[in-house]
Amino acid sequence: MLKPNHLKQIIVLAEIGSINKAANVLHMTQPSLTNSIKKLEHQLGIPLFERTTKGVKPTLYTAHIIRKGKKLLSDFNVLHKEIQLLASGQNGELHIGCGPVIIHTVIQEIITKFSSLYPNIEVNIHVDHPRKIVDKVKNGSFDIGFLSTEYINVENNFKTLSLHKENIFFIANSSHPILLEDNISINSILKYPLALPKIFIENMVDFKTNLFEANINIRTCLTSNDYNLLLHTVRHTDAITAAPQHLFDRYKSSKDLVCLNYTNENLYWHAHALYDPIRMYSTSTKLFLDMIVDWFNQKN
Repeated sequence: MLKPNHLKQIIVLAEIGSINKAANVLHMTQPSLTNSIKKLEHQLGIPLFERTTKGVKPTLYTAHIIRKGKKLLSDFNVLHKEIQLLASGQNGELHIGCGPVIIHTVIQEIITKFSSLYPNIEVNIHVDHPRKIVDKVKNGSFDIGFLSTEYINVENNFKTLSLHKENIFFIANSSHPILLEDNISINSILKYPLALPKIFIENMVDFKTNLFEANINIRTCLTSNDYNLLLHTVRHTDAITAAPQHLFDRYKSSKDLVCLNYTNENLYWHAHALYDPIRMYSTSTKLFLDMIVDWFNQKN
């Protein structure tokens, strides 16, 4: 009977053309690989390889097996992974990639509840740039990523889920000189230094290039993914930061911070979840995503 390990042996041997080298790749001895192929040829009643002075080459039968077998082997590996994820249940590790807004708002608010409900799931949170989050979701380092939409550019076999979209607001301290201006504009905001996450600085550069005076420079006094540090800097200097409205909501009662009266439709934050659909076979991943979605649904 043709089994998945046979398919792997046939595919590797056909690609390499040498039993010794194929055995090394397969972590087998040369005699064991030879015996496995011979036994399979006997069971199937067909020759799989022609022996030559330079090694082996696949027969017509083998070429057909390889055409069908690569997909079968891939499907089998996916099935094996799905079973492992299903079996993990509410246990194991969960690796989450997210940006500075997500970690400062939704993650902070749900993580204690999640850990209380599912104490056997170890959650690892990684704050990173959206491009790196995409790469790590693609290579399997992250189970799921939460990032801004402009960096969603992945293959069709990955799933994206829109979570929330809102305008970006600028935040200053309550005694900031900009508050003396009658009409606050982006040009007046950029007269002051900015304290921002790196991704927001990149967005501001793109925004500046497209929409307003090219001779105005963007000055940054602090680049950090830690909004606690950014807001601390804003409180004690003339620096201005930027964030989605929901992040500032928690500071509305604060007397030392103010949301500036300026928005622009071209400056917005649109959060997505990014994941390989196979990850949803993991109970822990699905539970975490569901809790994130519920949190944003309450905001929408």
